[in-house]
This record gives sequence, C-alpha cells and structure tokens, in this order.
Amino acid sequence: MKLDGVTTGSPAEKAGLQEGDILVRIGETEIEDLETFSDVLKTLQAGNEITIVYMRDNTEHSVTTNVIER
Repeated sequence: MKLDGVTTGSPAEKAGLQEGDILVRIGETEIEDLETFSDVLKTLQAGNEITIVYMRDNTEHSVTTNVIER
C-alpha cells in the first residue's frame, strides 16, 4: 500500500516513513490493501512494539517503533 502522505508529527513521520513509501508488512501481516492496513491498525495497542517493512526507491527498509495512543 503506497502512502499518499504522512502527517507532520504523526507516529508514521516519527518512524521515518515518507510520502511515496510502500508498506509491505506490519509485524507478521502482509499489507496488500487499505482494508488489510485498517484491520492491522485495529489490533494494535498503545505500548506495543511493531516492525514496519516498507519499500523506498526499490529498496526494502524496516523500522521498529512503539504504538502510541491517539
């Protein structure tokens, strides 16, 4: 799923994600579409540590971050 944008100050920005990045996986779940992404977000709880795998410039990257309450 390609990110159309990242909100300033958001958890995504703090994790280093940028507009145009393509989310590949959150934890063990492959992100195939917006519905899968939304379903994964619903399962996360504040304080959980997650790994996000994404593509940028045809290179796979990963970042580990903590989920915060919003």
